[in-house]
Amino acid sequence: MASTLGNMLTSLRNAQKVGKKEVRVPASKLKAAVLDVLKDHKYIASYTTEVEGVKSTIVVTLKYTRLSATSDTPGIVGIDLVSRPGGRAYITRDTIPFVRDGFGIAIVSTSKGVMTGKDAYRAGVGGELLCKVW
Repeated sequence: MASTLGNMLTSLRNAQKVGKKEVRVPASKLKAAVLDVLKDHKYIASYTTEVEGVKSTIVVTLKYTRLSATSDTPGIVGIDLVSRPGGRAYITRDTIPFVRDGFGIAIVSTSKGVMTGKDAYRAGVGGELLCKVW
């Protein structure tokens, strides 16, 4: 069983390494919820959903920051998939990880929706730890 979320995160990571402007991935509600969190925290520029017949595709516009005259820095420096189909990672409110000394976010799927670890802590819920982004 393949991890569709893992495939999307790998596509984002690889596209930013080679400097692509956008990425196309098959659509799902979980992917859209994770991309909402990434967009809200300014790791990606935007995303849209395209429908072609019965197939839906998400087009993600990647974000780059110009720090010098010669190179652009990607919005996502690193991204790790934590929960995999072969081993789900469930956490409680008190065990939500602190990512890169506060410079990153943990994305958690809770009973109240997909949110960051900080938002899950404030809401008083735990859930499945999907990934860490910095």
